Amino acid sequence: MWSRRQFLSIAAAGFAVPAGARAWLEAQEEIKTALNGPVGLQMWSLREYLPKDLPGTLAKVRAMGFRELEGAGLWKHTVGELRAALDSAGLRCRSAHMGFERLRDDAAGAFAEAKGLGASWVVCPWIPHDKEFTREDALRSAEAFNKAAAAAEAAWLRFA
Repeated sequence: MWSRRQFLSIAAAGFAVPAGARAWLEAQEEIKTALNGPVGLQMWSLREYLPKDLPGTLAKVRAMGFRELEGAGLWKHTVGELRAALDSAGLRCRSAHMGFERLRDDAAGAFAEAKGLGASWVVCPWIPHDKEFTREDALRSAEAFNKAAAAAEAAWLRFA
């Protein structure tokens, strides 16, 4: 298993896999765990690298043994461009982070983006609040999450 330092060193090193290396990518070992399931990587971890070199960064991620990703934005690309880069690298986006405000104000757009990436889950990673998380914050969030969950189900997605 790679340490965080090894991962960041490789990600920062900047070596790129040639565009015609799809067969090589498919042959790469997948990370194995005692849980006998896939290990995914949250793309937010790569927020410094993805806008600068999307295909190269994704190729490095795949070369490390990852096949599954959780999205966290489009990194200055369109949904189609990001999906094409994921497909080219042999990666699958299983879930996508969407901000609270986006889910509250544009759930349909958030769900369309997630589906365009291939995700079957939409995850809200953060509830905005002041210094203290109040009862009102919890009630407001629960109402928004109940609406988002119902809309996600109607769109054949799961919500977390």
